[in-house]
Parts: sequence; structure tokens; C-alpha cells
Amino acid sequence: MSARRTPLWGYLTAQAVSITGTRLSMIAIPWFVLTTTGSATRTGLVAFAEMAPLVLLQFLSGPVIDRLGARRVAITCDWGSALVVGAVPLLHALGLLTFPALLGLVAVAGALRGPGDAARHAMLPLLVAHSHLPTERVTGLDGTVERTASLAGAAIAGGVVAAVGGADALVVDAASFLVSAVILVATTRGLATAPAPGDTTPPPSRVRAYLHELREGWTFTRRDPVLMGIAVMVAITNLLDQAWSVVLVPVWAHDSGNGVAAVGILAATFGGAAVLGSLSRRRTPNDCRAT
Repeated sequence: MSARRTPLWGYLTAQAVSITGTRLSMIAIPWFVLTTTGSATRTGLVAFAEMAPLVLLQFLSGPVIDRLGARRVAITCDWGSALVVGAVPLLHALGLLTFPALLGLVAVAGALRGPGDAARHAMLPLLVAHSHLPTERVTGLDGTVERTASLAGAAIAGGVVAAVGGADALVVDAASFLVSAVILVATTRGLATAPAPGDTTPPPSRVRAYLHELREGWTFTRRDPVLMGIAVMVAITNLLDQAWSVVLVPVWAHDSGNGVAAVGILAATFGGAAVLGSLSRRRTPNDCRAT
């Protein structure tokens, strides 16, 4: 393995571990709430408590990532996520996990995951510059790992939760964040000060004020109809997907008696179809024929 490409392979490995853990939490947390409270409403509240700060902090974190560095933010969020997620099974085992406490921990986990995910994506230009590989090659590898880990992670998650239960499965989830952070620390040191290709931006401490930068980014997105259309589409589809995957499917699996393994199978099927779709040959205008 070329030393110049070590950060890339380390990043991809950390991505695979982190995404697998995320898929585990997406199944374990709703199932844990549903089986301990029997309430679909509380399951939905927990999902909202995680997603609201995730979306908000991801939106607000751009200028912060610019200042602190994508690598530092990604690693810090992984360390924090390991502690917060690990606190859920610990408090449950001690009999101290109240529903408000669970909502608070899940909200903090979402607040960490949002900037963490954004920081990982922001590392891609640095990886391109450091590895001397084409941008499309690096982003393609990242997309492949993401889809594959989502597929494998859903199947693994269903089996783990079925075997040990939702609370104990969160121990595995916490461990995945820890492993991801260790891998990033060990393999991506050279990215801390590596510039993006063609980047002439001044050092983070000299850039304009945070609110100005945030407003500038929003204005740029708003004025581009394609980007704005993609943002709105993704927001709506993800909203519907969360309702389906985090509330409706677990409630169906619980009430029908199919169990959490069915949730994992459905999620894996969905992920497998996404992988096949991404591998499909891209059509061009010449491929279209009038019928």
C-alpha cells in the first residue's frame, strides 16, 4: 500500500465501521424504545429527538469545520458519540435510564453525528489532494463503501439486536464509534494541514465572521436552482424515509410478531437495491428511443 494513499484507505475503513454502527443504532434504538415502552408515539419522539439536532447542527457546522479542520471535528464527534451512546446501555443496566434521560442522550448523539458526518464529507478534497487520485475515483470509492456498509450493516444490525437485545446492541454501536476514531487518528495524520486542490482560502482564523460565512453559504445554495432543488428533494424524501424506517417498520415487526430480524432484512433489501441502482449503467440521451 502506498504511504500516500494510507489516509484514504484509513478513511474508507473508518467510514465502513461508522456506517455499520449507524445502521445498528437506527434499528437498535427504535426497537429498544418500542420493546421497553410499547409506545409508537414514544418511538417517534426519540427519532425526532435525534434527527432535529442532527439536521440543525449539520446545517450550522460548516464554518466551524472550516475553522477547526474536518479531521479534528470528525474524530472529536466520534469520541463524543462513543461516550453518549455507551451511556444508554450503562444507565439502563443501572436502572437509571428514564425516558427524559433517553431523549436527552439521543439528542446529544444526533447533535454529534450531524457535524461528524459533515466533517467526513469535508475530508474528501483533502484525501484527493493527498492521494493524487482523481476526484471521481475517491468519491466513487466513498460511495461504494457507504452503500456496501449500509447493506451489510442493516443485516448485521438485525442479527445483533435479535441476539442480544436493543440495549446491549448499543454497546456494539458505541464501540464502532471508538474504533472509527482510532482508525482516523492512526491513518490520517497527514491531512491535518493538507490543502484542498487549488485552495487559496486564508487560514481559518482569518476568514470572515461565522454568521457572514453561514449566510454566504445559504445565499449561494438558494441562488442555484439545481442545488436548491436537490436540497428540498432530499429533505422531503429523508423525512418520509425516517417515518417509515424508524417508526412504521419497527411497529409493524413488533405487532406482527416477525421480530427485529425482519427489520434488518427489510433494511438490507433496501440497501441492496440501492447498491444495484448505483451500479446500473448510466443512460445517455442517445440511449433513449422513441416508441
